[in-house]
Amino acid sequence: MDNIVKFIEEAESVAVISHIDEDTDAFGSSLAMLEMLKSKGKKAVYYLSKPIEKRIGFLSDDYEIFDKDKISGRFDLLICLDIGDVGRMGERACLLDMADRTVSIDHHYTNTMYAMENRVDGNMSSTAEMVYDLFCEMNVKLTKTMAEYLYSGIMGDTGCLKYSCASPKTVMTVSRLMECGIDHAELCRRLFDIEPVNTIRLKGYVMNNLESYFNGRVTLAALDEEDLQKFGVAENETGDIVNIPRKVEGTEIAVFVKKTKERVKISLRSNGRYNVGEIALKIGGGGHEMAAGAPLPPCSLEDAKKKIIGIIGESIND
Repeated sequence: MDNIVKFIEEAESVAVISHIDEDTDAFGSSLAMLEMLKSKGKKAVYYLSKPIEKRIGFLSDDYEIFDKDKISGRFDLLICLDIGDVGRMGERACLLDMADRTVSIDHHYTNTMYAMENRVDGNMSSTAEMVYDLFCEMNVKLTKTMAEYLYSGIMGDTGCLKYSCASPKTVMTVSRLMECGIDHAELCRRLFDIEPVNTIRLKGYVMNNLESYFNGRVTLAALDEEDLQKFGVAENETGDIVNIPRKVEGTEIAVFVKKTKERVKISLRSNGRYNVGEIALKIGGGGHEMAAGAPLPPCSLEDAKKKIIGIIGESIND
């Protein structure tokens, strides 16, 4: 048994962080953790890497955008949620040296075990489900708000329970969260069924420009800074675009390549036959068998596409 419960109970000041480009699982599990800590009288803060995407921002504004210059002193405990490696912390990695104790709770099997105490289980659907289990272990009385956060996190990483990572236990967990009185239909509607018209138009553009490789086994979508500006869509509002090529019949691996002024990012999804987590590791990324991603050094959009397609080709032809 790890010391995570002991660390939480003994801490008075706690910082919570989740991975950069926070998605629904990272955001929801962190918000639930934050509320639990505050309910126990802890001095706790959740540091985001940057403003959260509008699609999930309705859940809460109880967070701070990280600014190292505004932090003074140390924390008793740093809790890292849904973060597979230090690189996924961004600038907030400095918090590892500003906390007396560090904890990682994560469901990425590629986790590098960077914290003092690591609870990692690659078979779990989401970090939110793991946080729920921790709360049960701690005999935490779930509030309706905690349940909303955890439910949203699980729904985000399981695609409303349709992905293979959702187990019978996951479904039971969701049932218990629903028993807390949450409006699950409204939560799913806001999380998955509402988008600004500009985002819908951008997705139409993506659909019209999909690229196919290896006899249709790989389908690729790509966007650059000019595309985002043309449609008036923020860079952090494109997280689910990788699911567009994933839907194409015959696709085994879906790829989304995104180039902005600051970086080039690759997102990968598998429809079951190939482990995209292993592919992402080859280019310095990580993730799960079915969903993974990686950053690339600065390069053109065409060079980024060539690089990832070449690496995927090696995996497909093995």
